[in-house]
Amino acid sequence: TNFRIKGDLHDRLYLPPPPTPPPEGEEGAPAPAAPAEAAAAEETPEEPPPAEETPEAMFPDLPVSEDMLRVLLTAIQVRLLTEMEEHHSKVLLRADQWCTAGTQELTEELEACLRAHRPRAGHVEEDLQRAREVELLEQVRRADNFLKGITRSIIAQQEAQLKKRTEAEKELKDLVNKITTAERNLNTELSTKHLKIKQRQIEKLKAEIIDMVSTRCDFLRTQLKQDEEEVATSHGKFDSNFKSFEDGGSYTPEAVESIRERLNKLVEEGGLARADVLKDVDELQEKTLSSTEANYTSFIAELDPHNEDLSLIEAIDKTISGAKSQMKLIFSESTETANKIHLELKQLQKLVRKSCKDKCCLQLLKSMHSLRMLLHPRCLYLGCLRAEMEVKAVDLDYETSPEAKAEAKAASKAQTPDVAPTGGEESPPDVIEEAAPIKTSLLDAVQELVTQARQTVVSTAEAYYAAKDPKREITRPESIPPTLQEIEAMHEKTFVSMLEQADSHVQAAVKEVRAQVIVVADWFARAPTVAFSDVLKTHKENVELQCAMVDKKYAKSHAAFMAKQEESKMGLKPSMGLASHEAELNALCATEMERAHASVDGMHEHARTVMALLGELAEKFGGELGQAVVTMLTVMDTTVLPEDLHPLEPDDALKALERKNLRQLRRILRAGHGPAMQAKPNPVEAKGRTYKLRAWQDLNMVQLSLDEAGWNEEAMVASSPHRQDEVADSGGEAAPPAAEAAEASPRPIGQVKALDTPCQQACVNSRDRVFYAFRDFYYKCVADHKQLILARLKDETQWKAIWEDLLTNVKSGGLTV
Repeated sequence: TNFRIKGDLHDRLYLPPPPTPPPEGEEGAPAPAAPAEAAAAEETPEEPPPAEETPEAMFPDLPVSEDMLRVLLTAIQVRLLTEMEEHHSKVLLRADQWCTAGTQELTEELEACLRAHRPRAGHVEEDLQRAREVELLEQVRRADNFLKGITRSIIAQQEAQLKKRTEAEKELKDLVNKITTAERNLNTELSTKHLKIKQRQIEKLKAEIIDMVSTRCDFLRTQLKQDEEEVATSHGKFDSNFKSFEDGGSYTPEAVESIRERLNKLVEEGGLARADVLKDVDELQEKTLSSTEANYTSFIAELDPHNEDLSLIEAIDKTISGAKSQMKLIFSESTETANKIHLELKQLQKLVRKSCKDKCCLQLLKSMHSLRMLLHPRCLYLGCLRAEMEVKAVDLDYETSPEAKAEAKAASKAQTPDVAPTGGEESPPDVIEEAAPIKTSLLDAVQELVTQARQTVVSTAEAYYAAKDPKREITRPESIPPTLQEIEAMHEKTFVSMLEQADSHVQAAVKEVRAQVIVVADWFARAPTVAFSDVLKTHKENVELQCAMVDKKYAKSHAAFMAKQEESKMGLKPSMGLASHEAELNALCATEMERAHASVDGMHEHARTVMALLGELAEKFGGELGQAVVTMLTVMDTTVLPEDLHPLEPDDALKALERKNLRQLRRILRAGHGPAMQAKPNPVEAKGRTYKLRAWQDLNMVQLSLDEAGWNEEAMVASSPHRQDEVADSGGEAAPPAAEAAEASPRPIGQVKALDTPCQQACVNSRDRVFYAFRDFYYKCVADHKQLILARLKDETQWKAIWEDLLTNVKSGGLTV
């Protein structure tokens, strides 16, 4: 259907043709208008719209249902009515514009006619008219310039306001987007602590955004108000000089009204623009605050799931890392113990290689005891000890006799009988207390750690999955599987790895401790020679020193007796043979007799003192050597030896074999052919050990007696010149001397029982060698002093014979002095 609305109002819209100008020269013809006024009056009429062509039907027959056609007709009617209303409003507007243009055209035509019929102006009027025209042009130019300036200022203000608003909007948007970015990046946080930090940062950012929104929007509003005041101030300054003729100015009322209308229109447009900007600022503030609150609410809502997941991850990581730290601590303690054994073994090797100057035996015992106390718990901890051993406290003080120790202990108890021990009895410096028992092995400790960690992980994961909303997605699926079984399987690899690390550490540590045990056994076999040699050296020096002090003491008295002997010799004169000098001769003989008896008694006292000292020192040597041997054997018996460990695998056993050179083999051979090895062994089974328990034969301490050393005091007394006189006078055998020194019998070492190993064999062999060396030294000291005393007695006997000959000659008168 083709609709066309056409009426009289439409026909009236077309402008009428311009009127035909009257011919020139005809009266009443209007004067030609100014070019500017003519250009303003001219208006090109609009051409009528082209006639619409008749539409051509595209479909000759189109079947349409009634319902569809009704809907289409309704839509077409609504559209046509809408177009009619729009066309009606446009027609009214066009009519108004046509009437306004026609009125203006007729007014200009009337003014032109009036100007054409006024009288001709003179020079004065023309000058005034030209001045007025110039003034009018200046007024128009001034008004146009001001309006242009106001327009530029308003445009600049609008651009500046738009720029500032855009910058503020962009800055605020960036800050708001930071909250969204933080929400998107929550899955990159590594801990709940980081989440708390991020939450505090977002809260601070929210407060900063709210403060910045208020500050920026207030600043924009203040700037708008300043711009409005600036425009009003400029308008007021211009309007103060803009006066009409009635007010004393030079503007016509029409010009004043026109310019004010244009100025007010500009100001109104600027005010509308500022109102729009102010509205945008309010919308920006409201939009920013709402988006900030929405983003913050979304961030807080998303924070809880991340916090839950990270709490689970942290709890599991803390459990596993704690177990790993404990395992590393166990490994470090194990390595530290191995290093202690290594350092103590180096100290033992240093003591054996470079014999120390002061108490070498005691230092060796302490070093051996330290190794003993380190190796036993070490092997128990590693689970490589198959022998049943008890490591008890050992008294390393071998220099003090057991009787003296018992007396000292009783005296210390007697001093404080009423004081109850609070922290246990304090041990002497050389008594090493028993080591703390090992309750569990390294593998068991790690297994317990892994079991506890596994239980903690499972319980933590169960609590997490029980409290978790099934609809909520896991924020970190790479660390938290969907089910409990999967998370157990994920962390089971870590636990298996920890057990494998513990097993590897134990295997390496067992190999290391086996090598250390072998080296310790080797150096334990070398230590007795150095230790007992130090005991021998110490006692030999002590014997020499003590004997030298006694010899020095009696050497002075012997020198005094020899000086008196010389005086007696020099005091014997030939005149003493006369009867008148008989009393003098008798006095000299009595003095000499007294000196001789005192000299011989001093020799006997010297002999008894020296022999008693030698016997005492020999007994002390035997006691110290025996205690040192017993202590060292006790340390060796309770030290872990190679056979006490579990056997190695065949391949490891081949790798553990140590090549020995010919010198080492000969040393082992010599160590096995000492007196102790030649003794008949009597081995018995040692409880809990693979070694045999053996009892070595006792040392014959009688060999350190004076009789065995060749000392016979009766023979010594019998060789005395005065004793020979007494025997001759009595005509029988000599009675034993009343002041004979009681010979002290040395205390035997006792029976020695220990394990039958190369270490104990080397210890007993070294004991025997040292004992026989001291015995030879002891015999030599006895022989030397015996020879010294006999030589002095012989000199005294010879002097006695010489003295008797001198007396005989003096009495017979044949002596010439």
